[in-house]
Amino acid sequence: MNVSLCVSCTYVLQLQQKKCKELRPANFEWQLLLACIRSLTNLAPFSIFADVVNLVSMAVVMATEFTAVVTNHGEHVRAFSGMQGLLFTTGVAIYTVEGITLVLPLESEIDDRSKFGSVIGAAMVCITLLYTVFGLLGYFAFGEYTKDIITLNLGNTWQTTIVKLGLCTGLLFTYPVMMTPVYELMERRLIQGHPSVLLRSVLVLATAWIAVAVPHFGNFLSLVGSSVCCLLSFVLPASIHLHVFGQSLSWIASAADYLLVAFGMIFAVVGTWASIHDMM
Repeated sequence: MNVSLCVSCTYVLQLQQKKCKELRPANFEWQLLLACIRSLTNLAPFSIFADVVNLVSMAVVMATEFTAVVTNHGEHVRAFSGMQGLLFTTGVAIYTVEGITLVLPLESEIDDRSKFGSVIGAAMVCITLLYTVFGLLGYFAFGEYTKDIITLNLGNTWQTTIVKLGLCTGLLFTYPVMMTPVYELMERRLIQGHPSVLLRSVLVLATAWIAVAVPHFGNFLSLVGSSVCCLLSFVLPASIHLHVFGQSLSWIASAADYLLVAFGMIFAVVGTWASIHDMM
């Protein structure tokens, strides 16, 4: 629950940092309305719309970045900027799997669970490739001048405004999907599973307050990725796999699980320390 809540704060933070003045007045009201939807199936149309808007906006940004790459000829680009930069990048990269908190809720909503593994595997591969290309193009285009929010590198043209509006719209409709596990867990623990609009409204307010209070967007993403997302992505899955299937696993599978746990624990400590150091 705490992991999902922390991750959801970053969604509100992205809306704040992207400075979408067009969405700010209605953002909170929209979130309160969307929080009343209690099923991921009913939220699916909003999620699909957000995905389409995000893909179109990212395509425009990537086209602009590609033009900048051709124009700049690799200026201000360094292959390795030091261990601090590596830790920061790794933390942000791990953050991109924050949607792992939705795996179980999504599986419970799917009609044919036998196909869930292949579907989510294909989705993860496509998303990883997309994010990798998006990130590389951004750095190749602007090098050391790449900002935490890539749209800030694109200037103040009307095209950039449309892209920002599209990305913020995508975040607006993705936020309630990410908050669904938080709503369900809080209602289950505090009010015996009874739906509560008041509790959901309080959670929306809490994430909004945390988002506004965070001063450094990129460092915050790295902190979330290095701490909770690292544990959620490497340590907990491998530990659970060992606990459930430990006796029947081959030594190769067991070794892989132990390596994942070791990597997750070490990077969680080192990466979290580096992120906190950058934020101070």
